[in-house]
Amino acid sequence: MFHFSLFSIFCYRPEVQHGKYNLEDETVGQQTELEHPEMLSWEIIICCIVSGAHTFGRARCLVFRHRLHNFNNVPGSTDPTIDPTFGDVLKQLCPDGGNGDVLIDLDPTTPDDFDRNYYANLQNNRGLLQTDQALFSTAGANTVAIVNRFASSQTDFFNNFVQSMINLGNLSPLTRSNGEIRRNCRSIN
Repeated sequence: MFHFSLFSIFCYRPEVQHGKYNLEDETVGQQTELEHPEMLSWEIIICCIVSGAHTFGRARCLVFRHRLHNFNNVPGSTDPTIDPTFGDVLKQLCPDGGNGDVLIDLDPTTPDDFDRNYYANLQNNRGLLQTDQALFSTAGANTVAIVNRFASSQTDFFNNFVQSMINLGNLSPLTRSNGEIRRNCRSIN
């Protein structure tokens, strides 16, 4: 169990204040523990908290279809982290070679409610996006504890989500020649 406020790390970790760490080259399972191994790094915490926004919204079949029909480029294989029953439903909605623009709810349980069920779905291997399911299904990932915490406490999720959004909103974006607004989030302009 955590004995600190998850969002407080975001503001007070020295590597955050000095811009020392970059998340680009790291994945959930490979995240490096920083100078306080008893604490999770702020990148993991913020990623796990703000991914809770996927409690509502939809994704196109094109985005996740590879998990259903061609996982790891093996024809006919399905991502083993998908609940088989959920996978069968998704395969009917998003058949191999079908319309990639079909929209599927990110939260199959309560798709139009902002609640903790996104995290409960991850516990049941019902995360639509691979990046979401990895928060719970990556062996040894520290995010499992956060998923479990928020799946059991909607109030805790809400409080941390609100504060994380405030903190992210207070970041100063790079402007002009120091940064860019991407036309496509997947690639640099």
